[in-house]
Amino acid sequence: MSQRLIALETPSSVLSRSRGFQVSYRSVGLWVGLVEVLAIVMSSIVGEAIYGDVAGHPTVTMDITVGIGSMASLLYVLLARSNGLYRLPVLIKPGRYIQKLFMACGFVVLALTTLLFLLKVGPDFSRGTWLCFTPLMIASCCLVRIGGANLITALLRRDAIIGRRAFLVGESEELMRISPSYLLHQFGLREVGRASLDRARDGDTSIETSRISDALEHARASKAKEFIVVAKWESAERLNAIEEAFRVSPLPVRLLPNHVFRSVVHRHGPHDACAMQLIDLQRAPMNFGELASKRAVDIVCASFAIILLLPVFLITAMAVKLDSPGPVIFRQRRNGFNQDQFVIYKFRTMTVQEDDDKIVQAKKGDHRVTRVGQFLRRSSIDELPQLFNVLKGDMALVGPRPHALAHDREYSALIGDYYRRHHVKPGITGWAQVHGYRGETARTEQMRRRVDLDVWYINNWSLLTDIRIMVRTCFAVMKQDAY
Repeated sequence: MSQRLIALETPSSVLSRSRGFQVSYRSVGLWVGLVEVLAIVMSSIVGEAIYGDVAGHPTVTMDITVGIGSMASLLYVLLARSNGLYRLPVLIKPGRYIQKLFMACGFVVLALTTLLFLLKVGPDFSRGTWLCFTPLMIASCCLVRIGGANLITALLRRDAIIGRRAFLVGESEELMRISPSYLLHQFGLREVGRASLDRARDGDTSIETSRISDALEHARASKAKEFIVVAKWESAERLNAIEEAFRVSPLPVRLLPNHVFRSVVHRHGPHDACAMQLIDLQRAPMNFGELASKRAVDIVCASFAIILLLPVFLITAMAVKLDSPGPVIFRQRRNGFNQDQFVIYKFRTMTVQEDDDKIVQAKKGDHRVTRVGQFLRRSSIDELPQLFNVLKGDMALVGPRPHALAHDREYSALIGDYYRRHHVKPGITGWAQVHGYRGETARTEQMRRRVDLDVWYINNWSLLTDIRIMVRTCFAVMKQDAY
């Protein structure tokens, strides 16, 4: 690629979404495993039926047959998973891994034979039944793998397997060697765009910085879930600089082994190639379980609070409407998680509705604050409509307080870690607020201290911390020191 200022594109080779049936990359192996479980249980039943016909009578009851088949299928799935047999590269080319499949089936038979002997079930489940069950299990697993490979290949051709959305950044020489299909097959990633970070010939790093900024913006617009860095490993300084530049984003940043390393791994055969892993440069602030638990608490508590405080909502709305002309609800754009903009709700407390490039913070004795607004701000009742922001998913009950867009631009240029406040959802209350940082921030040092407290919260988050903050907030609002 040429040494242009920005080389950001969504190439024609990038996978496009299918409008028909779709299945996630992670669920492909799960579905194959479920079908194999059914196939092994059926093999146990059919094997017993075949030997029963030969012997002239059933040798064991149906519940024992199903139980043994279930144990065999569970053990097989655990072995197959531990050997990587449910990875997409393995599933689409089962012939290359048939040896591992046979070994897993053989180990299952050996382990169950030993177990049944120890449990003294062996005399009932005869050797003849084993002789029928074992080849049926191997054959059924092979048929599932062959049929699954054909189906998965067809889904790939129809672009119906959806991977995790990823944005590629790196040197053009390395990017040219990476295809979207390789990313999907090997790592379960769907490329949504890519940006070249080639330096200028004179070594000017400012051009690269601008490209990174544009890459962050395009990744945000394309709803990317992570960044993949593709660069030569020879320059540790360069990799460190790229890693540092992407700390502004809350998304995970992972390093893809460069083409030299990949060629060495692939040279040792497909088994080693499937074991290739991405290297974490930056992890998300919260994992899936933590996000799910926090979101569940937000929904339950916000719903309960809205029902409980419904009379307060109605009385406040009437008071605001009767006190001064204008809407009851104040709406303003704010930056949320990953700097995605949303509209925040508050009870109107001022005579103006500012949402411009320059916004003046409310001061003590500010003439713009209405009579009812003074009470609402002191008691923090004006923040209650943000419970609906929580239900919508724009905010959380606890998190860094969102500031006006104009203030975000101002303070992000003055405070280095300011951007980290957007690594989690903004909250109605936060660690900074329960430490007394409410209302106006007249000095930059005050905002810097508030940011430090927000960053501490992000680095040390737990559900217990959220509960502590919510309890302390109830006592903090009684001081009525906001304005």
